[in-house]
Amino acid sequence: MKRRPDRTRTSDERDVDTREDDQDEALAAANDRDDGEDDDEDDDEDEDEEYERRRRARARRRRLERARLAALAAEAGAGRSGSDDGLEVTGGRLLVAAGIIGLLVLTRCEPFVKAFRAKEPPPTNFEVFERGAPGEVSVTLITADQGRLACASDRELEGHRCEYKTDKERWPPPPGAPADDNKANVIQPYRTSSDNKLIMIAGLWAEPTLALRLHREPPGVVEMKKQARFVATCKVRPLGKLDSRVRWDLGQPWSNDGVAWVVKAEQCRLGDSL
Repeated sequence: MKRRPDRTRTSDERDVDTREDDQDEALAAANDRDDGEDDDEDDDEDEDEEYERRRRARARRRRLERARLAALAAEAGAGRSGSDDGLEVTGGRLLVAAGIIGLLVLTRCEPFVKAFRAKEPPPTNFEVFERGAPGEVSVTLITADQGRLACASDRELEGHRCEYKTDKERWPPPPGAPADDNKANVIQPYRTSSDNKLIMIAGLWAEPTLALRLHREPPGVVEMKKQARFVATCKVRPLGKLDSRVRWDLGQPWSNDGVAWVVKAEQCRLGDSL
């Protein structure tokens, strides 16, 4: 405020001056307050920005930490899985090896072998034939035997006879006989399975079970070395005894194996292949 110099101020003037000074001071104080508030607002904004920056940084660090932990967990899981697979494979191999060793040990144990060995047919009871009663005979065969085995004799037993009358002469077929009847009335030589006794069987391959086996494994189609040897157990009816010459394969010489029982095959069952 500019004051007048060369004049004594009155009390009113002094009051006015005082009021103006007070107003100036109040205005200055108000300005100072406004400046302080602006500064405070700027500080608050700065603090908000700093807080937001730190919050984002913490969130980013948490995300990175979670990703790192997830990667470690996946790697550890893969390692355990591979280890488990390895253990399973190793365990399986050990079990197989143990089973093989156990089987080898058991196969050398005679009681075990006897328990699981196929039951052999009982010895042939020829005494029942002496009384004229039917019996049971087990023989070992391949289907090629149907054409390989032959006997030679000029005798007939109830319409049954050998394929040959002499070593070189065949019996003529009966009148009206079919061209192929699976040798229904032909006698052939066999050996019993249990005791290797000579037995002459008539019409073996005409019996339905053997005829079906012959049909499924025909000798002319399946090579003899590929044919499975099997046991046939048959209920038979005795026809009598015959002293004949026998031949065990085509092209082999005839031999005289002595007197043997001739039986008629009536009902057969097949055992396991040998």
